[in-house]
Amino acid sequence: MKIKRLLGVISIILCCCSCNHSSKEQTGTPVLKVDLDAPVASLNALFRKTEVIPLETSDSCLVVTPADIQEYNNIYYLYDIHTSRVLAFDAQGKFLYPIGHKGQGPGEYVYISDFSINKQQKTIYLLDPIGIYYCYTLDGKFIQQNRLMSEEHGNYNWLYSFHDKLLTFSFPRDKESYCISIIRPEDGSFVGQLWNNHSTLLNHKIGVAFYSYQDKTYFTPALFDNEAYEITPNEVKVAYRWDFGKNNINLKGLGLTYEEDNYGTERTLLSKAIENQTIPYLLISQNQNDKYYNANLYYGYKIRQSIFYRKSDGKSFIIGKKENDIQLRPFIFTDEYIVCAIEAKDYEKYQSVLNEKEYQKLMSRTEDDNPCLVKFYFK
Repeated sequence: MKIKRLLGVISIILCCCSCNHSSKEQTGTPVLKVDLDAPVASLNALFRKTEVIPLETSDSCLVVTPADIQEYNNIYYLYDIHTSRVLAFDAQGKFLYPIGHKGQGPGEYVYISDFSINKQQKTIYLLDPIGIYYCYTLDGKFIQQNRLMSEEHGNYNWLYSFHDKLLTFSFPRDKESYCISIIRPEDGSFVGQLWNNHSTLLNHKIGVAFYSYQDKTYFTPALFDNEAYEITPNEVKVAYRWDFGKNNINLKGLGLTYEEDNYGTERTLLSKAIENQTIPYLLISQNQNDKYYNANLYYGYKIRQSIFYRKSDGKSFIIGKKENDIQLRPFIFTDEYIVCAIEAKDYEKYQSVLNEKEYQKLMSRTEDDNPCLVKFYFK
């Protein structure tokens, strides 16, 4: 299963820590220095209020594994990788409608790998990895279907709205293949391609590829790359870099050559290093808002660690140290709050961080119910 699709499996929340001031390299790129071994701190250091949003459960809206959640006009659009559906819920968690339907008729799809909301056009796009995408209104009415106009087909795994265009990320066939394409949504034509001449091996090991902040779009590539990049119509340029000191991952020690002829052997070697934790963590997603940079690390598929790096003074707060900790994976990251999803097996962890009213929302749920969303409001 792709790493991205594991994102909805783990539960959530937090503890905190560490400090270090950011610095800049000679190029002016911000360097975010974080000690991953620093002690935890209180949830209260980051958030002033926590709210539980139970998602309605019925045969028409069952959710198994949330892989992505996006919000627009107080509606949560949730992509479930297990059922390959996008479902809309209101701010209280009431089910509203699906976006499209599975099938083989007009406006229907067999499988989707990602979705994106275009707020300018007030439309929503669903992506089939073979290069077909479907456009719907925000209330789920079918508009049109297009195929990406490329000689290379398949392996399209991420879709993202980019002003009045779309971005896709596809796994490369070789080192010369472009991974990022800029698409005209109305007809699927390519107006730009970016990010080639990079390791094919590492570009098959990608976390969540894109996020936005202040009208800029960011690209966060390989799971072992501490650099985040800004995407413009013409280039991909370094925006900032994480520095975990002695805990930085050093891939050179694995004996990787990144040569195309060694791809199969080295992909197996890299996968084993992840499995046996020779590579201790994977950097699976990033975000930022006015106050914080955020990075989310995955340790051995069991522990999720979320880092909040405060922009004003370089202090960092680390959340999730042990398997029995409350662990956090933000699906939605705004200036005011973040939104996560949690499963029934993790509900008891929240007793110490929720007031009685909010905790009872969790305790009233059963294991067969849909997950709950948890909304954390920043101080």
